[in-house]
Amino acid sequence: MMCNRRNKLFTRVLTNITNRWAATSGLLKTAQAGSALASTHIAQDNRQFVEAFLSDPGNDRLFGDKAGFRRLAGGADGLSAKHHQGTTSNFSHAVDAAALVFMHAALDAAVSDLCRVTALLAPGDWETFLEDQKVHVIPAEGTTYDALLAAKLETHLDALGRESLLKRVDRMFALCRPPKDFDPIAQLHVDRNRVDQIDRLRQRIVHGDDPFTPIADIQSKSSTWQRQPCS
Repeated sequence: MMCNRRNKLFTRVLTNITNRWAATSGLLKTAQAGSALASTHIAQDNRQFVEAFLSDPGNDRLFGDKAGFRRLAGGADGLSAKHHQGTTSNFSHAVDAAALVFMHAALDAAVSDLCRVTALLAPGDWETFLEDQKVHVIPAEGTTYDALLAAKLETHLDALGRESLLKRVDRMFALCRPPKDFDPIAQLHVDRNRVDQIDRLRQRIVHGDDPFTPIADIQSKSSTWQRQPCS
């Protein structure tokens, strides 16, 4: 039963990461391919909106000096171009932000599941992280130490799941530290600083505190794996 649970968790991690990456990569490619075609139509819509806005007498009260505003903005051409630039920039940011949040959610769930896999494989390795466990737990009558440890560990894992992504990544590697030359996937390794940067960026996106600009290198940011020589 324990082995079956481990296998299910590990399979869920692999399936979720693979499906999320396929969906996210498709989103980015589709948005990139369609943006050029959509840009022409959006530009036309923006021009019509600007012309209607400037020509509507009902909007004259919004301007202290309408003629001066038109000159400063470059007329309908300048105003519509600026509006179009803002529209396309916002679209790019929204797509980038969605891609990062989608993949972050998959990574977040994967790390929590993998922590549970290690706990199922070697619960004793977690004793050092549990409060008042190693020598202070006295089994109640009819209850084994292993059963009490499993219950305490389950509570601890639930709480750990609410901690930062970086803390869980650190915990996982503390328990499963690979050897120095471990390189199973063509020189791919986790960059701890990059994980932290992406986690902070995701928080700013979700809480609305990030500058509303396109995210640089979104393809690589959507995967925290770096193709670099392992040290």
